Formats: sequence, C-alpha cells, structure tokens
Amino acid sequence: MDFKKFWNDSFWAFALKNIIAALALVAVLIFVVFYSLDKYTHHGEAVEVPELRGLYEGEADVLLHNSELHYQIVDSTYDKHHKLGTILEQTPGAGTMVKKGRSIYLIVNSKTKRQVPVPEVRDLSYRQAEAILRTLSIKVGEVIRKPAEYQDLVLDLLYKGEALEAGTRIEEDSQVTLVIGETREKEMTVVPNVKGMSLSEARETLLSKDLVVGMADYDVEPSGNEFLYRVYRQSISGGRQVEKGKRVDLFLTSDPNKVQNEGGGQNVEDEFF
Repeated sequence: MDFKKFWNDSFWAFALKNIIAALALVAVLIFVVFYSLDKYTHHGEAVEVPELRGLYEGEADVLLHNSELHYQIVDSTYDKHHKLGTILEQTPGAGTMVKKGRSIYLIVNSKTKRQVPVPEVRDLSYRQAEAILRTLSIKVGEVIRKPAEYQDLVLDLLYKGEALEAGTRIEEDSQVTLVIGETREKEMTVVPNVKGMSLSEARETLLSKDLVVGMADYDVEPSGNEFLYRVYRQSISGGRQVEKGKRVDLFLTSDPNKVQNEGGGQNVEDEFF
C-alpha cells in the first residue's frame, strides 16, 4: 500500500490526522491564553512606586495616575506630629517595582484633631490641675488669680472665655484658662443673688464678685440633663457683705416650682452673720 492511499483511506491515518489537529488546536489555545495573560497582567511592564508619605490625597492621586497606578485608603488614624489629611504609610513602599495598574494601599492622617474630654480640675491645686491637663494634651494658657480662702486652688476652668464643665470634649492641644485662688488681706464684697441661674451662670456671677462656688448640691441626681437645673437656694443670701474669696454653696433643682416657691429659704451660713 502506497503512502497516498494509506493517508487517504486508512483508519490509522484518519486517527493520526485527528490527533495532529487536536494538538494544533491545543497549541493555539495555549498561545492565546499566555498572550492574553501577558496583556492582562502587564508582564514585563514594571513601574517604580513613588514616595507618597507626607502628601495629601489629591497630590498622591496625580503621581500615581502618571505612573498608571491606583490607590486605596485602608485606614485612617491621628498623629499630631504630622499634618492633618496627609499620608502616613504606604504599601508597597517607595522605590518598589510593581506592574502597571497595581493598587497602592494607604494609611492617612485624620483630617480633624482628636477630641479629648475635659477632666474635673476644680478644687485641685494648680500644679495637679496643670499636670492632669497636660497628660490629655490640653494646654494651660492664661492664669487668672482671684481672692480665695486657699492659695493656688483651682476655682474655675475657662475655654474661649466660657466656663468649661467636666466631660466636655475639646480639640487636642487646645488652650484653656485656669482661675486660681490667691489669699489676700481681708477685703469685702457683696454676695449676688444667683437664684434661678444655671450652675455655670451662677459660678460666673460669683467669680465676678470674687466669690467661689463651694458645694453644688442637686435635689435629684442629674442624668445628663444638668442644663435643666437651676439654683433654688444659696448658702449665703444675696446682698450680704462677706470677705472676698468666701465659698458659697449652691442648691439646684430641675423643678421650676421649687425655684419659684423657695423664696430664699433658710440659708445655711446666714445664722453666723
């Protein structure tokens, strides 16, 4: 049997032709797959990752776009030693060779300062109060001295000219003013009537007369609604003349009828005048 007849008519030639065709098809498929993978993965098209730390998001976006790279912000934290809103860390790091189209993962600094709760520092010594505030990154700016029974005792805490209640949150590194006591030779002042005022209003009024808020007694313990309470009685009646720096205890209620009907009542220290 000659080869031509074998190739055209033989069963084995038919099977061999199918095997060759199948192998050729597999070879073509392998070529197409690897070619497509090269295109998809940008094989051999490496670019250098630029330095992004210290840049703002918009600046990093421009640099990465020019390098045909992308970015994803994976976390945000607060570091007071770096500018707000700037990039703190990047992965991969600067100088790394990566394929085009790769995502660079970023950790950025918060765009706002951390808020910290103000501690209660009234009735502490100036040194104690300043140390506690410093640990919370709250700075003591101005110090105002007022007549008081005790030297260097903190009488009040002010922020932007307003009394600051414990628990209020302010930005880290904010400056506050401390009002501290100073013992002086005997000077007299007139006690103001603070009935109907909130605690902060009464404190401000008494300080303006060189007097100090002593105990603040609530008839019912407040639960986040201190702003509703008003003074219904004070330990020293309004209009009395006392030594500057004297402490005045305040009694507060959220019941408007109690404020209206108390009428001053029996003031604790009046009997000694």
